[in-house]
Amino acid sequence: MRRHDSGWRDANLTAWHGEHGHDAPAAGMHLPMIEYDHGKPVGVIGYLRRVDSYPGGTSVVAAYEAFGALFSLDDVQLPFLTAAYDPRSWSFQLFPHNGAAVRLIGGTGWRPVTEYQFAQYLYDMRGRYMPDLKPYGIDFSRAPWMNGGHGNPEVTPEAWPGELMSQRRRNYEPVSSVRMSWRNPCLDVDLAVVDGDSRLALVVDYKAPAANFTEGSTNMQALSRLRTQYSGGGLSAVPAMVAQYKAGEPGWSFRVRCLNATARDLLAYALGADSSSSTDTLARAIAGEEWIDLGEQAWVNVLNCARDL
Repeated sequence: MRRHDSGWRDANLTAWHGEHGHDAPAAGMHLPMIEYDHGKPVGVIGYLRRVDSYPGGTSVVAAYEAFGALFSLDDVQLPFLTAAYDPRSWSFQLFPHNGAAVRLIGGTGWRPVTEYQFAQYLYDMRGRYMPDLKPYGIDFSRAPWMNGGHGNPEVTPEAWPGELMSQRRRNYEPVSSVRMSWRNPCLDVDLAVVDGDSRLALVVDYKAPAANFTEGSTNMQALSRLRTQYSGGGLSAVPAMVAQYKAGEPGWSFRVRCLNATARDLLAYALGADSSSSTDTLARAIAGEEWIDLGEQAWVNVLNCARDL
């Protein structure tokens, strides 16, 4: 996991998704994160700044239901929480969205916690006690949630939604080499496509053209190991892809890599259903080649297939 956040988000990419009918990263969410341990997903947290309004609407309900129906590879439901954060005190209000989250925090409804207590829950997700990290320069705030309503104009502004929390969360573990059981890594979900059954149908990690990509990294493992449950059926792996993108004229271009078999199946289906796709591109997708170059409309078709099938 990156120890320090870059402090940068591409607003153009978010706008591009909106122009093509997709919420990014997900409806009603600015900063959804997957908590993981040794490449295994252990929880989902959607961060909400204190001054932001609580989301609502049909698409938002579907997205929250989808994130609440995620499981790990060993069939364990992932706790899904909303964490409203206050940058003045770094305290939180937590809301559990599924049974696993209720069990994690010990109750339903909004629960105010200090940052120290919140960090303890992160270790609870991993089945471990939180170590003393003060010798490594990490001192979680013990200030309580400040009452007086959810919105407050005094909260520090952000350059992009979730900026302060993203930077703060990436400082929850030491820079120096420590035992893996002391670490609490996480990854941002750049795009989550929700289908008509209110289930996650695709997760995407976007990369700028020059960005590094490490095959087999623990964060990519965690993204590719999410599973969802459909009514009347068993668990199915959520298709996971990495997509490098480049804005240009006459349209954007994408370079896509599938992280699991269900992603390869989705990509091959979308290309096969698109009469403008070349047989060579389709053959390479079916063969499971590492990177597939797609034009703008071809990538839109992949997103639409994930949502509408």
